[in-house]
Amino acid sequence: MKNLKYFIKELADYYKKDIQYQGYDFANLTEIARKEIGIFLEEKMGLKKIDWMMLKDEITDKKIEKNLEILVNKRKKGLPLAHILKKQDFFGISFKVNRHTLIPRPETEELVECALSKIQKLKGGEVTLVDVGTGSGCIITAFCHNLPEKIKIKEVLAIDKSGEALKCAKINLKAILRGKYPIKFRLDSLLNPLIKMKKPLTGTFFIFANLPYLAEAEFKKLSPEVSKNEPKSALVSGKGGFELTNELISQALFLKKKNPKAKLEIFFEISPQIFPGIKKHLSQNLVTFETQKDLAGKLRILYVSI
Repeated sequence: MKNLKYFIKELADYYKKDIQYQGYDFANLTEIARKEIGIFLEEKMGLKKIDWMMLKDEITDKKIEKNLEILVNKRKKGLPLAHILKKQDFFGISFKVNRHTLIPRPETEELVECALSKIQKLKGGEVTLVDVGTGSGCIITAFCHNLPEKIKIKEVLAIDKSGEALKCAKINLKAILRGKYPIKFRLDSLLNPLIKMKKPLTGTFFIFANLPYLAEAEFKKLSPEVSKNEPKSALVSGKGGFELTNELISQALFLKKKNPKAKLEIFFEISPQIFPGIKKHLSQNLVTFETQKDLAGKLRILYVSI
């Protein structure tokens, strides 16, 4: 019989070969492996933490041992834990995910936190929420789930160019929000659904845009765990990585010119590498903006008010 330590070491050895864990010492890799195995045992096997922690000496349950063998083998083949479990936690909520959506990441939670802090300052009126490239729907769902009661939502619009991603978003939004807000789903890209609207846009729009922000060259350097399991179209923007962000900003400027009574508050997740290309575009169009760093000290959030 094998013990828990054996499986933790097997996973940590796998991490050592993965580019996304470069710079981690083995103690950190071991801790990451321990947490991952814990999540698996709790979610897949229904064990409580106190129960699986007792497995450090010897695993006597053959079912648990077999499932841990399966987990480690799948992880060694590069399959993400989220795809093994078919779900991922984000902002304290469990979301269904699949190979058609990005796996929600902790740094994206800061985008939600930034938007929540801004909406608290609204003095009144109804707000329309727009989620561009909604994927699993984790951003808009987490935002709505944590909204203060005083905020009045006129409508929620979830946009994605992938029909399979929209199916996943529908499942998550409907299961978690339970009809609390009127939600529409649009198979489209960027702000095209707003541009196509025949009625004038009025009031405040909170727009979330976790757009692809990798350059083609950066994609080639990704861990195979990411590049082979998550949609390239949700990761790569173009040669510079900033193309889609700048296109959405241009669309927002067009909408504002056409609908002067509309207020567009846009929240982007970006990377430090693409910010110079975005900043140049914003400066050329005289657009005011704010930036925010993530917990690692990297430029991560761009807030644009038009």
